[in-house]
Amino acid sequence: MLPMLFGSLALGLPMASDVQSNQGWSSLDAELSGLSAALQDPANALSWDGYLRVFIAQDSDSPALAGQPNTDALGTALDRARLGLRGGVGEYSFRVQLEAAGGDARLLDAYAAWECSPNLRTTMGRFQSPLYWNGLVDPRNQLFVLRTASDEFWIGGRPAQFDDNVGVMVDGSFQRLHWWVAAQNGVDGTADELALTGRLRYDVLGQGVGMVEGAYGAPDDAALSVGVGWFDDGGAVDGGGNSADGDVLAFDAQYANGSWAMNAEMLDYSKGSVNVFDVPDSTPWAVAVSYMVQPNTWEVAARYEDADTATNLGAITLGVNYYVSGHDVKWQFNVIDTTSDNDIEETTALALALTVGK
Repeated sequence: MLPMLFGSLALGLPMASDVQSNQGWSSLDAELSGLSAALQDPANALSWDGYLRVFIAQDSDSPALAGQPNTDALGTALDRARLGLRGGVGEYSFRVQLEAAGGDARLLDAYAAWECSPNLRTTMGRFQSPLYWNGLVDPRNQLFVLRTASDEFWIGGRPAQFDDNVGVMVDGSFQRLHWWVAAQNGVDGTADELALTGRLRYDVLGQGVGMVEGAYGAPDDAALSVGVGWFDDGGAVDGGGNSADGDVLAFDAQYANGSWAMNAEMLDYSKGSVNVFDVPDSTPWAVAVSYMVQPNTWEVAARYEDADTATNLGAITLGVNYYVSGHDVKWQFNVIDTTSDNDIEETTALALALTVGK
């Protein structure tokens, strides 16, 4: 619309009189005011959100970053560049979210939801498979600069056969028990095989732990949640394009109490399953703990991760977070020490990240 307007002016089209111009502006102002009021109407609940996360990293002897062994690497990475829109009318709502950190925006979420009752919801569209807690936490709310390999795998780094996350999900709760059941297109798109996910979570203590890693905003009273999930894509294939068993079992637990927080995850891939390292019959796991040194301002954290590969790949991460405005604006500094039976995979990295969003 704006290029057409400027083009018309450049061509010297007749200009309206001052009265007509003023009437035009008055009409436009009224339309804009009406649109603004509509967008701010709680009944429509239309809102934008988004965030950026950028980090500077130095990696010693890393073939993964430098392309060859025994070479240091230093650089800056745009880790997340997300923009989202959500809205709702009555019992119905929608969510659209884009990720553009790779240079081209790609669709992450695009779904509509219906609150069937206070304890039951139906979701249709493109959404993250509800397999386990750590893989569902928004990257803005993560405790460390980098997630575990399993988490990155499940939030968007998976092979192409898992890209079609369009489907239907029903979730609900009954007192302390929460459940999710989803059927998505999976590897073969709209063909006869579906990717099925089921998950149960039980709040053992308190109201459970929310969708935030670490102790920021943790309840004063102890909260403990445990969960188990199952995923199966009947049309899954391995890295060589061969048919593979898509079964994955996931176990997770989260604890928070005042200044302390802990979380753990374990995924059990059956023989032939596809995972981040394309290693069948593996059981990667990780455990993290954090302590808020200064309430909701300074937090220290540590995590151990075992990828359960043939070379016994693992990683220890130590971190310090400074919350300027919660998880909307925060600084993170991490030291990551990767261990392996293969010397080429061993590396030590430093990362400083800034997250800004709303």
